[in-house]
Amino acid sequence: MRLSVIVSAIAFGGLAASANAADLGGANAYGAYSSPSSPAPLIANFFDGAAPGSMTVAGITVYGAVDYSAVYNSHGATPTGTLYQGSLYQISKISGGPQFNATNNAMSQSFVGVKANEKLSDLFGVDSLTGWSFISDAQIGFDPAWGDIADVCRTLRMNNGLGAFPLEQTANLDGSRCGQIFNGALYGGIKNNDLGQLTYGRHNSLLNDALGAYDPEAGSYAFSLFAFSGTVGGGGGATEDARWNNSIRYANTIGMFRVAGMYRFEGMEQGGDAYSGNIGVDLPGGLKGLSIDGVYAHFNNAIAASNLSAGDCAALATSIAACQRLDILSATVSDNDVWSIMAKYNFGHFGFDNVTAMGGYEHINFSNPDGQLNNLTTIGGYQLFAGDVNYNKYLSDKQLDLFWFGGKWAITPKLTAAAAWYHYDQNTFVTNSGTSTTASHCNGKSGTAASGNCAGSFDWVSASLDYQWTKRLDVYAGVSYSQADDGLASGFTYTNTWNPAFGARFRF
Repeated sequence: MRLSVIVSAIAFGGLAASANAADLGGANAYGAYSSPSSPAPLIANFFDGAAPGSMTVAGITVYGAVDYSAVYNSHGATPTGTLYQGSLYQISKISGGPQFNATNNAMSQSFVGVKANEKLSDLFGVDSLTGWSFISDAQIGFDPAWGDIADVCRTLRMNNGLGAFPLEQTANLDGSRCGQIFNGALYGGIKNNDLGQLTYGRHNSLLNDALGAYDPEAGSYAFSLFAFSGTVGGGGGATEDARWNNSIRYANTIGMFRVAGMYRFEGMEQGGDAYSGNIGVDLPGGLKGLSIDGVYAHFNNAIAASNLSAGDCAALATSIAACQRLDILSATVSDNDVWSIMAKYNFGHFGFDNVTAMGGYEHINFSNPDGQLNNLTTIGGYQLFAGDVNYNKYLSDKQLDLFWFGGKWAITPKLTAAAAWYHYDQNTFVTNSGTSTTASHCNGKSGTAASGNCAGSFDWVSASLDYQWTKRLDVYAGVSYSQADDGLASGFTYTNTWNPAFGARFRF
């Protein structure tokens, strides 16, 4: 859906309209219009006016970001317009030869949002409502380089029938943004200064938000494993679950403690129900600067979508070309549990408040679900092919154990460096063949010859520099490297990739 041009025009038009008329020209003392003497004031205000997030009128704020980038992959796959990550930064079975592409969203997702924070006492003129507010947020994520709404599930559809030919595939992934207009946040609710806030709608998972606060490369598809892969970056094993539809969320800060809870109701195109809790603390006194958070979540009937096989297309009585135009996908369904503990420390106590170290641990357990899906529609309205929905993949539980560590250093008020290392291990587990109940054990081989249910490991390391050129415009450059081994590299042609990237981001 090519709405990003309209979205960009609205956003940039609003910015231009918010410029100071005295600097930019306007009505003079006689009521006649006077043009600005030069375009310089307009350009200066456009890039270095008020700080991002300041376009607020009557409690309503329009905000967002537009990120353009260029990326080289030593082993990649050709990106398509709705791949909101912009490039295939993580080594995978479809990684082929070198790729260089002008793309988008390397540092963060491009989006336009509208959020509200309306005091109810002002809204209704009732003093007894003092301290209460109505809050809401709605975000449209898009791909500015391609002019498309973010829709990563379309990249799966475009590769239907090509499962046996990984190097013929274009870059494709599952994700939590699949063509919905409001593919980021979409919620509303109430907030009290003492009692906290309660909202209903589409939210980031609690784990997604917590990881963002403890990830040195937070939000960067090019440099952060958590941002690129929702599987480990908040989805608890299924990347579509990094954001929850049809959910209710409570959050509050009580002294030095933070608490939050969230529940997702079954339905609304997102598998079964789910629940999650989060508790965190900012320690005082001699431990000031140390923050710790813990998160737990459980997902029933979590959906991990993938492209259809050639056999699936044949079963649907379509050619491969026609199959790639159908909004139909295959899927693995599982019950997942995840827990994580994370910490960060700012060295201000030692006179280095520009340096913060952070890291943590995450454990994910995958098991077969207790029941089947009540509805074969997943996010974005994509349909799941009943003949290729696997409810029996984990004859024994699959487990992932992930560690990460890194830090951020504000070298100057405008220049920030970040670096991170992410590592996870997979256990050996018993799976099946297709949708049958036939047990399939690890084949005992190593490297790319190992079967996908053998133990394996994965590493991602990255470093980046971000320069805040103006209040709204920053430029960045960095590199990430990822490597897979043994069961996590099963059937791969290449087992590692280097990904230098650079770009510019405009925030408003």
